[in-house]
Amino acid sequence: EIQQFSLVFRNYGGSYGLPPEWQSGHYSWEIEQRDGTYRMSFRIMGDSYIVMDFNQEVSAEYVAGLAQLLEAQGVIQYNGYYRKNNVHRPGYSLYVKYASKELLHVHADGDAAKSCVFDLVPLLEYAAQQPLPKRP
Repeated sequence: EIQQFSLVFRNYGGSYGLPPEWQSGHYSWEIEQRDGTYRMSFRIMGDSYIVMDFNQEVSAEYVAGLAQLLEAQGVIQYNGYYRKNNVHRPGYSLYVKYASKELLHVHADGDAAKSCVFDLVPLLEYAAQQPLPKRP
């Protein structure tokens, strides 16, 4: 059972194999459990404007499906992956805290962030199952 989820990365237009309908910008997807309910925030920030801003309650079933997707996509095998060098390039970070107190953390900055060790597309497609605002 996920208690907290966070995925943050920068899309430079096709970064990480994202199709063109996912605009360039800084992506931030967070889910947090409080008092038995889940709150999801999904935001895309362009250089000087907000591309998308979604913030509302989601079901426990939706969050359970996300946990299953992380497992099915093999993301769990990258737990503890942390790569960084001094090259100035924004990276990506995935953090999941489970009710069992287990953590899943994957992070890359610099040259290591040129590619993502897991596939972002299925995760974004899953996020889009919620009624996200229409992308311009």
